[in-house]
Amino acid sequence: MKDSEDFVEEDCVQAEDGGGGKVPRTLSWWPSSGRSSNLNDRSNSRSQSRACPPSTTSLAPPLESTPPTTPPASTSPPPQTREAPFSFLEFNYVILQAYDFLELRRRHGARLQLGGSDQWRNIISGVELGRRVDSVQLFALTAPLVTTSDGKNMGKTANGAVWLNADRLSEYDYWQFWRNTDDGDVGRFLKLFTELPLEEIETMERWTGADAKVVLADEATALLHGRECLKAIRDTVDSVFKGTKGADALAEGLN
Repeated sequence: MKDSEDFVEEDCVQAEDGGGGKVPRTLSWWPSSGRSSNLNDRSNSRSQSRACPPSTTSLAPPLESTPPTTPPASTSPPPQTREAPFSFLEFNYVILQAYDFLELRRRHGARLQLGGSDQWRNIISGVELGRRVDSVQLFALTAPLVTTSDGKNMGKTANGAVWLNADRLSEYDYWQFWRNTDDGDVGRFLKLFTELPLEEIETMERWTGADAKVVLADEATALLHGRECLKAIRDTVDSVFKGTKGADALAEGLN
């Protein structure tokens, strides 16, 4: 494992606003080789159907034999079982995230951890661990999870997370993500993810077609990547649309 000073520059994300701030990467203190295999696959050697299988050994004295009786019919649902293997993280994720917060404080001076509301328990465990071990005051800040109109957590799609980094997800693909927003989410997302005045958004909510989605895609992408990228995105959209329209017209002419 590297010394603590080796992590300061390599394992922090430099803020781009010129303020000199840094955001430390989580688990940067963990050895880089085999992080996922060490954690996720530790207990994948065999499948288990129950977290706590019933014991087959008894220390109690044998009871007198009694005639068998028919148990009453149960109306409760059958117990749920799990056939998938349990990983190391599933049993110890709270401990791992708490210790991660402690290490980030020690190595980078991090005192605030942000997360979704589902991470509250894990982050608070890190706050408590820092108080007990190093006598430091740490802070947690969580926000409600953003869900789509069908109840799914936003950003965790079937194709994976929506990355903010351009090297992970291009500006065009990021724009398309917002352009493909469900009709029932457009107005709410305009209020959450753009800086447009509420009066304008209320007007857009009455629009029909895809115009409001285009505005959402433009504004959200401009906030992240800058407005200068929108022209290239529009050019790509126009070329794709014209190519599709030409192909459809050719198909109709052949029929």
